[in-house]
Parts: sequence; structure tokens; C-alpha cells
Amino acid sequence: GHVVFTGTWAFTPDTYSVTYQFSGDAPTDVVAPTDGKTYHWHDSVTVAEAPTTTVTTDKNGVPGIWKFNGWATAADLTNGIESHVTYTGTWTFTPAKIKVTFNAGTSGKLTTTGDPLAAQTIDAGKTVNGVPAITANSSYTFQGWEIVGGDGTRYSNAAVASMKLVADTDFTAVYQKDTNPSDGEQVPVSPDDGTNTPPKDIPSVPDGDKVPGSPDDDTNTPDEDVPDVDDACPRDETCPIFPFDDSDPHAWYHDAVHYCIEERLMNGIGNGKWDPNGTLNRAMLCQVFYNKEGRPAATAGNPFEDVAEGTWYYDAVVWCNANGIAIGYGNSRFGPTDPITREQLATIIYRYDQKQGGGFKDAWSFELDFTDADQVSDWAYEAMCWCSMNKIVNGYGNGLLIPRGNATRAEA
Repeated sequence: GHVVFTGTWAFTPDTYSVTYQFSGDAPTDVVAPTDGKTYHWHDSVTVAEAPTTTVTTDKNGVPGIWKFNGWATAADLTNGIESHVTYTGTWTFTPAKIKVTFNAGTSGKLTTTGDPLAAQTIDAGKTVNGVPAITANSSYTFQGWEIVGGDGTRYSNAAVASMKLVADTDFTAVYQKDTNPSDGEQVPVSPDDGTNTPPKDIPSVPDGDKVPGSPDDDTNTPDEDVPDVDDACPRDETCPIFPFDDSDPHAWYHDAVHYCIEERLMNGIGNGKWDPNGTLNRAMLCQVFYNKEGRPAATAGNPFEDVAEGTWYYDAVVWCNANGIAIGYGNSRFGPTDPITREQLATIIYRYDQKQGGGFKDAWSFELDFTDADQVSDWAYEAMCWCSMNKIVNGYGNGLLIPRGNATRAEA
């Protein structure tokens, strides 16, 4: 007979998912929610709540506030879900406001009274609106800025202007007290008449040719390149030392100081003073070698943040550093006004002599016959040996060399 086959169907409705994601920048500690549900055709979808309205946290190290803008999807859900759906959330970041102040300190003042740049509010992560101009008091030179509570690093105006600050910051101005005349100031060699003055472009600084030991040490003889003026000079009013009322033409330092004044390597410090017992600093010694070389053009770059252009020693320090005679401490510091120790002095003299072709050659051996010879730093030992052997640096008596003691102007 007739046969009828009957077919049956099983219907399985499509299933859909809903996912959430963030677009663009977002707080690193906020995670998009997970829906986890299975949806069928025309099921309704309830959008997840915002993870949080605002978040106070950093963006790439910059503090501020994140604000959640909400969820959005391109899917049409008018009749319920008909496909997989993705919700995308976006955030807006607003940097925190920070305060930046500039304090002129006690040795200077703001060039413009009430300069608005002295106290300003900026967005974290941004540069300042500008750096206020500073006018240093008389006898002081503006050296830059330090951050209050910082590590003591000194910054130029340009460096401060390029900083991207992320927290309230207070800068204070740093000054150097002038120990030498400013550019263009004449320093009489003779305090009693104004006709005996050095050229305007030669500051009053000492030289580094000699480091005598003590006044009663007969071994303190000058180098071959420093003439023995003892016999030639009558040590009376014709002696170039005579006009300085704090210096003695009959003192142990006469020959070297006489020579340096005559050769314009060193002058007085003003007010009829030569200051033989005054402290020698690093910039002074650089200036002496620079003068001795005829003040050549200092064309090399300046790697030191504490050597400001326009100071009396700028060219000398830059030139000495470029020629390997005097180098800095590292971290862009030279320490121009730091007192110079006897071992530092010996090292700089030695480097200068090496530049002229001198110094030890090949293997050498020399014993420092001083009870405190073990106090000489490793980096200064060769230089100290050479200076001692050549009677440039001698002891103070009682077998003491005192390598880490400060050198005086008379010892230079």
C-alpha cells in the first residue's frame, strides 16, 4: 500500500553574548566588567553599571582624576538582542593642579617686583609658564635654582623651564659671593696710585706654579721656569709686593708672588690687600693657568651647571676642563668656589705639566717620605710624588705633608 514518511525538526535558538571593554586611556587599576550571561533572540539586555564615577590615580606618573563617560554600543537593541553586543566605555583624565613657587632668597630679589611667575599654578605634568628674572645683590652672582627639600642639584633657568613637574615644587635661588672683581672692574696692583692697573679683562686671581712648604723650609726652591728674583729685587718700595699692606716682601713667599704679579698671573683682591693667607679655590687656580697660556679662546662646551656664563672664571674653567687640566666632580658639578686641597693642587699642576710634555715617563718609582703619606688619595698619588720630587710641594715640618689640607694663596 501507500507509505508516508514523516520528518521532524528540532529548533535550537541562536545564543548571543555581551562584552564590555575600555577604549583609549583608562585607569590601570580599573577592569571592565564581565557579563557572563547567555542571551537568545530578542532577549532584553541590562547594561552594567559604571565601574566607578571617578578615580584619583596617576596617568603615566602624572597625578589627576579619571572620570568615566559611560557605555556605548553600535548594536540596535530596540527589539532586544539580535547579535553579539560589545559595549565600549571611555574615560577623561584631568591632571591635578600643582603650585610652583620661586623664592629669590636673601642675596637677591625678583627683577620685577611682584612677578606673577614667582607663584604659579599649573597642570601636573606640564612645564612652568616661565621662570622669573633674578637680580643679585651687590657682590653676589646668581648661580641658578635648587629645589627645596631636593638633593642639592642646581638647575639653570633653561633646565627649570623644561621640567615637567608632577607635584607642588618650591625653587630657591642660589648665589655665589664674589671673591674676585666682576668683569671689567680694575684691580690696582698698587693701592696708592691708579695708574698701575692690570688690563680690565684679567681678574685678580692667584696662580699654581708653586706650593712652598713652610716659611722656614730651605728646600722650597722655585721651578726652572720661575726666575729666582731674590737677588734682583731689593725688596723695598720698588718690589711689586710692597704696596700690599697685608704682605711682606721679606716673607718666604716673596719670589713666587713677585713673579706672579709681574707676569700678570695674579693680582690683589682689592683695598690694598693681596691676602697671602687667604684660601685658594678651584676657579682661581684655573684662571692662573688660563692667564699663563695667554687666555686662549674657550670654544668648548660647558658641561657644568654650577659654572655660569658671564662669571669671571667661566672661560678659564671651560678651557681647563677641555684640556684635561681640571675636571669636575661628576653630576655636572665643578665646585668653582670650593677650597682646593694640596693634593688637588698637585694634581692640577701635574696635569698642566703633562700637557707641556712633562711628568713621569714610563715606569717610575718615588717614595713620599712623610708620616702621613698614606693620607694621599690614590688618584693624586702620582701627581703628589712628582710635585714632591721636583720640590713643588713640600712638607710642613715634623714629617707632615697634609695632602688634604686647604692650600692658601701664598702657597700657590
